Amino acid sequence: SIEGAVMASTSTDKDSKSILQNHHATLKERVDYMEHLLGASADKHDKHATGLEGLRTRLEHTLGRIVGLERHAKEVEDYHRSCVVFTPEEKAALDSHLKILGTNHDKTSKDLQAIKFAHHKHTNELEAMRSDHQTTAQEAAAAHAKLEHLHGRLSGCEEVGKKSLDVHSILKGHKEEL
Repeated sequence: SIEGAVMASTSTDKDSKSILQNHHATLKERVDYMEHLLGASADKHDKHATGLEGLRTRLEHTLGRIVGLERHAKEVEDYHRSCVVFTPEEKAALDSHLKILGTNHDKTSKDLQAIKFAHHKHTNELEAMRSDHQTTAQEAAAAHAKLEHLHGRLSGCEEVGKKSLDVHSILKGHKEEL
Protein backbone atom coordinates (compact mmCIF):
# COMPACT_ATOMS: atom_id res chain seq x y z
CA SER A 1 0.00 0.00 0.00
CA ILE A 2 2.90 2.35 0.63
CA GLU A 3 4.37 1.24 -2.62
CA GLY A 4 1.03 1.91 -4.30
CA ALA A 5 0.91 5.40 -2.79
CA VAL A 6 4.48 6.09 -3.92
CA MET A 7 3.65 4.78 -7.39
CA ALA A 8 0.52 6.89 -7.56
CA SER A 9 2.47 9.91 -6.38
CA THR A 10 5.20 9.30 -8.97
CA SER A 11 2.73 8.90 -11.82
CA THR A 12 0.92 12.07 -10.69
CA ASP A 13 4.25 13.92 -10.67
CA LYS A 14 4.99 12.71 -14.19
CA ASP A 15 1.52 13.83 -15.36
CA SER A 16 1.97 17.20 -13.67
CA LYS A 17 5.36 17.69 -15.31
CA SER A 18 3.99 16.83 -18.74
CA ILE A 19 1.05 19.23 -18.22
CA LEU A 20 3.44 22.00 -17.11
CA GLN A 21 5.70 21.33 -20.10
CA ASN A 22 2.73 21.62 -22.44
CA HIS A 23 1.73 24.98 -20.92
CA HIS A 24 5.20 26.49 -20.70
CA ALA A 25 7.11 27.82 -23.64
CA THR A 26 10.35 26.27 -24.68
CA LEU A 27 13.60 28.06 -24.13
CA LYS A 28 13.80 28.95 -27.86
CA GLU A 29 10.29 30.43 -27.77
CA ARG A 30 11.19 32.46 -24.72
CA VAL A 31 14.39 33.78 -26.31
CA ASP A 32 12.53 34.66 -29.52
CA TYR A 33 9.89 36.52 -27.50
CA MET A 34 12.56 38.44 -25.57
CA GLU A 35 14.39 39.32 -28.81
CA HIS A 36 11.10 40.55 -30.27
CA LEU A 37 10.46 42.79 -27.24
CA LEU A 38 14.02 44.12 -27.29
CA GLY A 39 13.79 44.74 -31.02
CA ALA A 40 10.53 46.70 -30.62
CA SER A 41 12.06 48.64 -27.75
CA ALA A 42 15.14 49.35 -29.83
CA ASP A 43 12.96 50.62 -32.70
CA LYS A 44 11.06 52.90 -30.32
CA HIS A 45 14.33 54.04 -28.80
CA ASP A 46 15.68 54.90 -32.27
CA LYS A 47 12.52 56.91 -33.09
CA HIS A 48 12.75 58.81 -29.80
CA ALA A 49 16.46 59.42 -30.30
CA THR A 50 15.78 60.82 -33.79
CA GLY A 51 12.99 63.02 -32.40
CA LEU A 52 15.25 64.26 -29.60
CA GLU A 53 17.99 65.04 -32.09
CA GLY A 54 15.52 67.12 -34.12
CA LEU A 55 14.43 68.96 -30.99
CA ARG A 56 18.06 69.62 -30.05
CA THR A 57 18.70 71.04 -33.52
CA ARG A 58 15.62 73.30 -33.26
CA LEU A 59 16.65 74.39 -29.76
CA GLU A 60 20.17 75.30 -30.92
CA HIS A 61 18.69 77.23 -33.87
CA THR A 62 16.29 79.10 -31.54
CA LEU A 63 19.08 79.90 -29.09
CA GLY A 64 21.15 81.27 -31.99
CA ARG A 65 18.26 83.51 -33.00
CA ILE A 66 17.82 84.70 -29.41
CA VAL A 67 21.50 85.61 -29.16
CA GLY A 68 21.20 87.55 -32.44
CA LEU A 69 18.10 89.37 -31.20
CA GLU A 70 19.81 90.25 -27.92
CA ARG A 71 22.70 91.76 -29.89
CA HIS A 72 20.24 93.69 -32.05
CA ALA A 73 18.29 94.83 -28.96
CA LYS A 74 21.51 96.23 -27.51
CA GLU A 75 22.15 98.12 -30.75
CA VAL A 76 18.59 99.50 -30.77
CA GLU A 77 18.90 100.54 -27.13
CA ASP A 78 22.16 102.36 -27.86
CA TYR A 79 20.50 104.07 -30.84
CA HIS A 80 17.58 105.22 -28.69
CA ARG A 81 19.95 106.60 -26.09
CA SER A 82 21.79 108.56 -28.77
CA CYS A 83 18.49 110.00 -30.02
CA VAL A 84 17.50 111.31 -26.59
CA VAL A 85 20.47 113.66 -26.37
CA PHE A 86 19.58 117.07 -27.87
CA THR A 87 21.88 119.89 -28.82
CA PRO A 88 21.00 123.31 -27.33
CA GLU A 89 19.64 124.43 -30.74
CA GLU A 90 17.45 121.33 -31.03
CA LYS A 91 16.20 121.82 -27.48
CA ALA A 92 15.34 125.47 -28.17
CA ALA A 93 13.52 124.53 -31.39
CA LEU A 94 11.63 121.78 -29.58
CA ASP A 95 10.64 124.19 -26.77
CA SER A 96 9.46 126.69 -29.39
CA HIS A 97 7.34 124.06 -31.14
CA LEU A 98 5.88 122.91 -27.84
CA LYS A 99 5.01 126.51 -26.92
CA ILE A 100 3.29 127.02 -30.30
CA LEU A 101 1.37 123.77 -29.84
CA GLY A 102 0.31 124.84 -26.34
CA THR A 103 -0.86 128.25 -27.61
CA ASN A 104 -2.78 126.64 -30.47
CA HIS A 105 -4.34 124.18 -28.06
CA ASP A 106 -5.49 126.99 -25.76
CA LYS A 107 -6.94 128.96 -28.69
CA THR A 108 -8.66 125.89 -30.08
CA SER A 109 -10.07 125.09 -26.65
CA LYS A 110 -11.52 128.63 -26.34
CA ASP A 111 -12.97 128.42 -29.86
CA LEU A 112 -14.54 125.09 -29.03
CA GLN A 113 -16.13 126.53 -25.88
CA ALA A 114 -17.53 129.45 -27.93
CA ILE A 115 -18.97 127.02 -30.49
CA LYS A 116 -20.53 124.92 -27.72
CA PHE A 117 -22.10 128.07 -26.20
CA ALA A 118 -23.46 129.20 -29.60
CA HIS A 119 -24.82 125.71 -30.26
CA HIS A 120 -26.58 125.71 -26.89
CA LYS A 121 -28.03 129.18 -27.60
CA HIS A 122 -29.24 128.17 -31.07
CA THR A 123 -30.75 124.98 -29.69
CA ASN A 124 -32.76 127.00 -27.16
CA GLU A 125 -33.87 129.46 -29.87
CA LEU A 126 -34.92 126.58 -32.11
CA GLU A 127 -36.97 125.05 -29.30
CA ALA A 128 -38.65 128.44 -28.70
CA MET A 129 -39.44 128.72 -32.42
CA ARG A 130 -40.87 125.21 -32.45
CA SER A 131 -43.03 126.06 -29.46
CA ASP A 132 -44.19 129.31 -31.15
CA HIS A 133 -44.87 127.41 -34.36
CA GLN A 134 -46.92 124.85 -32.50
CA THR A 135 -48.90 127.60 -30.76
CA THR A 136 -49.40 129.40 -34.08
CA ALA A 137 -50.52 126.18 -35.73
CA GLN A 138 -53.03 125.58 -32.94
CA GLU A 139 -54.32 129.17 -33.23
CA ALA A 140 -54.58 128.78 -37.02
CA ALA A 141 -56.54 125.54 -36.57
CA ALA A 142 -58.90 127.28 -34.12
CA ALA A 143 -59.33 130.23 -36.53
CA HIS A 144 -60.01 127.82 -39.38
CA ALA A 145 -62.65 126.06 -37.29
CA LYS A 146 -64.32 129.44 -36.49
CA LEU A 147 -64.19 130.41 -40.17
CA GLU A 148 -65.85 127.13 -41.14
CA HIS A 149 -68.52 127.74 -38.50
CA LEU A 150 -69.13 131.29 -39.80
CA HIS A 151 -69.22 129.98 -43.37
CA GLY A 152 -71.89 127.48 -42.32
CA ARG A 153 -73.93 130.21 -40.64
CA LEU A 154 -73.57 132.50 -43.68
CA SER A 155 -74.69 129.69 -45.98
CA GLY A 156 -77.72 129.19 -43.72
CA CYS A 157 -78.54 132.89 -43.86
CA GLU A 158 -78.23 132.90 -47.65
CA GLU A 159 -80.67 129.97 -47.84
CA VAL A 160 -83.13 131.80 -45.60
CA GLY A 161 -82.67 134.93 -47.77
CA LYS A 162 -83.42 132.96 -50.95
CA LYS A 163 -86.52 131.44 -49.39
CA SER A 164 -87.54 134.86 -48.15
CA LEU A 165 -87.18 136.30 -51.66
CA ASP A 166 -89.16 133.41 -53.09
CA VAL A 167 -91.93 133.99 -50.52
CA HIS A 168 -91.79 137.72 -51.20
CA SER A 169 -92.13 137.10 -54.99
CA ILE A 170 -95.05 134.78 -54.42
CA LEU A 171 -96.74 137.28 -52.15
CA LYS A 172 -96.14 140.10 -54.61
CA GLY A 173 -97.64 137.93 -57.34
CA HIS A 174 -100.71 137.23 -55.20
CA LYS A 175 -101.11 140.89 -54.33
CA GLU A 176 -101.25 141.82 -57.93
CA GLU A 177 -103.87 139.18 -58.57
CA LEU A 178 -106.01 140.46 -55.86
